[in-house]
Amino acid sequence: MSAVVNLIRLGVLVTASVFSVIVLGVAAHMLSVTVSQVGFYWTFAALGIATSILTLITLPILAALSVVRKGAMPNFIVIETAWLTTLWVLWLSTAAHTSNATAILPTSCDFDLVIRGDVIHCREFQAMQAFSWLTWIMLIGYNGFIITMAFMQQIRGNVVWGKSVNEVDLFAPPALGKPGMQPAMMAQPQMVPQQMTPQMTPQMTPQQTPQPQQMGYPAQGGYPAQGVTHSSYPQV
Repeated sequence: MSAVVNLIRLGVLVTASVFSVIVLGVAAHMLSVTVSQVGFYWTFAALGIATSILTLITLPILAALSVVRKGAMPNFIVIETAWLTTLWVLWLSTAAHTSNATAILPTSCDFDLVIRGDVIHCREFQAMQAFSWLTWIMLIGYNGFIITMAFMQQIRGNVVWGKSVNEVDLFAPPALGKPGMQPAMMAQPQMVPQQMTPQMTPQMTPQQTPQPQQMGYPAQGGYPAQGVTHSSYPQV
């Protein structure tokens, strides 16, 4: 399963980078046209350019480091998930702003009295909206999955936050279930005989000494000692 998760990770990073190139090109063209012809620019277009540039700078580096250099710090799960969270928030803002601006346009971009350029701009609105939402869905889905599995491994006793995704098994069993590991409570019964031995020795020693038989007198209710005879007649 680790190889499958690593393959999904590379697919998400590469696909998000490709979508960022598309959004960057569309947003840059819209910004150039509006500034040159009207004298203003759309806010979502500027936000799309900034978000696309940040994505293109970081995601290809993360994908390349996981292949070229194993165990690089930027690929640590705690760092990678934190940065991907920042990116999906930016992509969510870009998609929401673009959808808000696209709401005033016809769904099919079918204008009655417009020039061909307006139809092209309308298509650009829709393209930027679609790719922004797709990028956000990919990033939040993958990031949420990695964070959830990392917390599950933390509960199971496997610390994975300081490692990269391709170095850990996110479906590993609990740490106590691994071969060769035993609970710490099993070592406690070994200390009991060592503590009880000194206390039992002085208690057993006095009970093993038969004092009455050493003096030559019979014990009460017992038989006479050997070597001593008693007459059955009374003495005067």
